[in-house]
Amino acid sequence: MSIMDRPRPALDPNGIPVIWWIGTSTKHQKYSPLVQFDWCWKMSLENNFYPVAILRVPGHSRSYIFYQDAANDIPAYRQLFSILQRNDHAKPKYLLTQARDRLGRNALAVQVEALCDELGCKIWSGRIGRPVESTVGQIFASGMEPHDGSRRDPPNAGTAAWCSSKAGQREKTSLRET
Repeated sequence: MSIMDRPRPALDPNGIPVIWWIGTSTKHQKYSPLVQFDWCWKMSLENNFYPVAILRVPGHSRSYIFYQDAANDIPAYRQLFSILQRNDHAKPKYLLTQARDRLGRNALAVQVEALCDELGCKIWSGRIGRPVESTVGQIFASGMEPHDGSRRDPPNAGTAAWCSSKAGQREKTSLRET
C-alpha cells in the first residue's frame, strides 16, 4: 500500500470549503508533496475544512514572473483563478499551503496572494500556523516568514500587484491599500 492509499479519517463534505495547494520545487525538499498533503489533511480535520480542489504545482514555476504566463502553462494556476471566481457555496474561504513560498517564486507568489485577497480567499500558512490576516499591503511579507519554526506577524505595507483576468492578457489591477 502506498503512502497515498493509507487509511485516513474522513473529511466532512459539509465543512468549510478550502483549496489545498501542493507546490514543490524538487523531490528532495523539506516540504515534499506527501508532507504537504498530510499537513493539509490534518488542518482540514482539525478545522472542519473540506477541499473543493487539490492543486499541485510540480516544481517548474521558478521561471515565471507573471501570473498569466504561469496560468497558460501550469494547470494549477489556471484552475485557481477559475475556482476563486465562483459565487456559490463552494467558493473557498482559505487556500491551505505548507508555506507561502510554495505559491511560487517572488513576483508570482505575490500575484497569487493578491488574487486570493482580491477575490475573498485567505491564505492559511503552515509556517505561521494560522490564517494570514493579510491585506494586499502585507503580501510582500510572505518572503519574510520565519524558517526556524518561530511565529511572527508580518508588517503592514502598501502594494499593487500585476495579475490577470484572462490567461495571456496582462493588465494592472489596482488593489486596495492599507
